[in-house]
Amino acid sequence: MLLGIALAGLFSTGEPGSSVVCDASATDATALRQHAASLYLSGDYEAADACVSSALIRMTEDLALLAAQAEALRNFRDARRASPTLAPSASGCMVDANGLSVCLPGLTATAAAAVALPSTAAECGSEEAALTLLQQHEGAVVSEGSAENAALDMYIMQSTQRLWWTAATRAVDVLRAGNVPPSSEARRTVTAVRDSAGAVLALMRQTKLDEATISCAVMWAQGEFSVHLNVKFASRLDAPVTVLNVDNEVVEINSTHVSFSGIGRQKPKRYVVQLELFAPIEPENSTWQFGSVGTVKFVLRKAKVGQWARLSASSENVKNHRVWWEKQDQVEREDRKEREEIDRLAREAKAEAQKAEQEKMAKEAEAKAAALRAEQAALRATQLPSLEVALSHVEELLAAPSEQIDEKVETSLTSAKKLMEVTEQDSNETAVATAAQMLNAIRSLRQTGFQDLTKDALDSAVTQYRSWLEAMVVAAPVDPPSPPKKAKKRKKSKAAAK
Repeated sequence: MLLGIALAGLFSTGEPGSSVVCDASATDATALRQHAASLYLSGDYEAADACVSSALIRMTEDLALLAAQAEALRNFRDARRASPTLAPSASGCMVDANGLSVCLPGLTATAAAAVALPSTAAECGSEEAALTLLQQHEGAVVSEGSAENAALDMYIMQSTQRLWWTAATRAVDVLRAGNVPPSSEARRTVTAVRDSAGAVLALMRQTKLDEATISCAVMWAQGEFSVHLNVKFASRLDAPVTVLNVDNEVVEINSTHVSFSGIGRQKPKRYVVQLELFAPIEPENSTWQFGSVGTVKFVLRKAKVGQWARLSASSENVKNHRVWWEKQDQVEREDRKEREEIDRLAREAKAEAQKAEQEKMAKEAEAKAAALRAEQAALRATQLPSLEVALSHVEELLAAPSEQIDEKVETSLTSAKKLMEVTEQDSNETAVATAAQMLNAIRSLRQTGFQDLTKDALDSAVTQYRSWLEAMVVAAPVDPPSPPKKAKKRKKSKAAAK
């Protein structure tokens, strides 16, 4: 109880006996102390301890803020002493002797309350404001691909576009401090500004318009598929190269024309090529690229295979155009290889087409044969019962006693006619006569009194009759033989190979 009274005096007590809960989200350290005192008096020591911890955190934060403001005031005072005649900006900031932006906390807070601070370099009204904005990133941990990295890249691009070189340089220094390279997009932005400035500077150096344009010399080689151009940044092929590279190049390739122009970096002259071609080309399959020092090369794909009589459509001789003999042999070799490849592919395509056609024909023939076999099997199935009846009657004729032979002959002839009817030969009088003739021969041999002597003749006659009956029926379909299996190549043993 005495501890509670002592703490109450320390924290400035509230009303005794009141139920107070610590509000840990409160930002006022004094209020937190009062809550802690009340909680100790009420006996809720755990909540009171939490309030004391929260009060300590708030007071520590306040002390850190005061220390930061004191440091800012010290830096601002030193900057003022170094430049007493330089007035602070509207945002309450100025640049010290080290090039850093320092701000007076009171003025900065007033300006922030009146006007919202910009969040990007594009929103800044001056480079000084952009430098102030950059202070948010100085000292931050920058890693490649992070949001901080992206923000600094955007800051560099926007500062460069507004020609704020100090701001852009400082942002690059922040990236370098984190060992993070600027993005490719930032590099392209800076390069574009540099090239634009270079183009303006090159134009400023030009003095005479009639000396500013140079018609480039051209060497060319051709094959049956393509034309190769080597354009030299000089008016003559035997002249030395005085321009290593060009800027602001403009290239146009269509089906009948090729044009190129660019401003020399070393000399402010415009180098141009204007060609109306001898025959059409395929612009979508044609390419160009800068070659060795002082040249640009083109590879033009011919729309129609063949040789060109000359490079340009005009028959007039162009003095700075000549055949590129050093390249001609190489182009012809490459075209021969391409022709061989085209021929090879054509042969393979033809062989594949022939193979596919043969396979198609084989499948069609197999389908027809299968259909025919199925038809034959179905027809044979309808004919077999009549054949079996006719053959059984022959057997009965052979086994019948002498007095029944004539009856069995008539029965056999009737079944033979029935078979002819099923096989659609009933209108064939010759067939009917043949059946009657063969049955009469069997009857005569059966009725003779010399059975032993006529046995062979009877067997021969019966066999002939049976064969004749079976021949009237559609033969049983035969499945095609399976393709022979390819013999496996036997590997030679190492001993045999030696």
